[in-house]
Amino acid sequence: MGERATCRLKNGAMTLNLNTEIVDRFTSVTKAVATVFVRFLDKPSASVA
Repeated sequence: MGERATCRLKNGAMTLNLNTEIVDRFTSVTKAVATVFVRFLDKPSASVA
């Protein structure tokens, strides 16, 4: 994510890397903010917000 190489994050057949569709849909339906995190070494990093 960003300047870091990461594995491909998937939800079923959909790739989540740099794809805000699912979290945007969640926010639209629930009016709550969603964030997907990935772990890089021992530190979590935000990938989609």
